Parts: sequence; C-alpha cells; structure tokens
Amino acid sequence: MDAAKGAENSFVIYGVTDGQIVAGITVNAAKEMRHLKKMISKNTAFEAEKHLDLSLDLRKVA
Repeated sequence: MDAAKGAENSFVIYGVTDGQIVAGITVNAAKEMRHLKKMISKNTAFEAEKHLDLSLDLRKVA
C-alpha cells in the first residue's frame, strides 16, 4: 500500500497459515483487494519485511 498517496486510514490485514497468505481484509483500500486475492490464489509465502512495508506498492509485491 502506498502511504504517500494519502491513504493514512487504509490498511491490509493478512491471514497467514503455515507461512502462506490464505486470507486478507482491506480497510479503505478497495483497489488493494485485487492484488491480495492474487497473492492468496498463488499461495504466496508471507514475508514480513516485504508485506508489512507500507512504502511498497501492494501490486508490485503481488
């Protein structure tokens, strides 16, 4: 999520099981849901350094 775009009140919550993203919720970040669904369908491994970095755009992480 790009916090620089003024999305101070938006965030993504990841559901992780056995190190893989299996669920997620977006709050005030509807555009991010598409990328989150992509990560879930690809069984993406959760990497805290990458997925919790608010300076990174989620579509580039997906």
